[in-house]
Amino acid sequence: MGRASFGGAGDYSQLFASLYTQNTSNLERLASAAESRNKEAQAATDNDMFDKWQQGEIGDDEIQAYIAKRVGETQTDPKEHAVWKKAQREYADRIADDSAELAFKNGGSISDIISYYGGRLSGVNKDSPAYREMSERLQGLKDQQSSEAINTGSEQLMDEIDRGTKSYADLVNFYKTKLAGVPASSPLRSQLESALNQAQDKVHEQKVQTDFNKLQYQFDAGKISGKTYGNGLRSLAKQFEVSDPARYYQILSAATKADKQSSGGGGGGGGRSGSSKTSINTTIDAFQGTKNQLEAMIDAYERGAKTYVGTDGKSIALTPA
Repeated sequence: MGRASFGGAGDYSQLFASLYTQNTSNLERLASAAESRNKEAQAATDNDMFDKWQQGEIGDDEIQAYIAKRVGETQTDPKEHAVWKKAQREYADRIADDSAELAFKNGGSISDIISYYGGRLSGVNKDSPAYREMSERLQGLKDQQSSEAINTGSEQLMDEIDRGTKSYADLVNFYKTKLAGVPASSPLRSQLESALNQAQDKVHEQKVQTDFNKLQYQFDAGKISGKTYGNGLRSLAKQFEVSDPARYYQILSAATKADKQSSGGGGGGGGRSGSSKTSINTTIDAFQGTKNQLEAMIDAYERGAKTYVGTDGKSIALTPA
């Protein structure tokens, strides 16, 4: 009895091949399912570790050590490895930034945190969001440092002005020097300009008061005539023509009365009439009003007020440094 040839009626190669393919497919499916379960379990472990860090159950060193471990474990999976390498960089920077900010908040030196961010910026690409964000934070800290130095310096100068050892002209020069070092884009610049304007107003007010006191003394002492006194008042009044028209005409009125006294035969000194004394008192009141208003405005500014309401009812914006 002859044997059946291979591939004939008794050939099972196709059946075996089909069973092998099916078995391989099942093994791959099982392996994929096992891998999926492993990834889910690993993801749960990863999430649990980060949650523990957020809740304070583990510290910065522990979370960074865990991230480093996962970097090592994922070297055979380029995509997963890249994710953990990115996390390693980001969390290292985040933890360092948070630590520097906390140290500063708890009384650390502003110079130290400025130095920290200066170092961080040196390693960051300038064409990146991270660089722009850190640059903004660094400039804010520099502005704060400058503001504190300006406040301290201006307070010391004000103390010396009160003692009579410095003048408001010194304060003006101080503000000008500080202003030269502040970038045009800095919010501090507008505050400093406002403080400078306030100091310049004070210098101007003191000059007006000094000039008037000198003129008044010369007239009271009989060193100048009523006409000369009137001309002096006109000169002083000129500066109020635009800024304070009411005071401008008030002083001009006093000057006109002084002229009339002079044309009526009165000289300077003791020959003044009652009307002349009235005009002089009016003039003194006008200048005293200017002095009082400026002093009140400066006092409001130094107390941190946002606005000052003048005697005319108008609001003047103040921007404390």
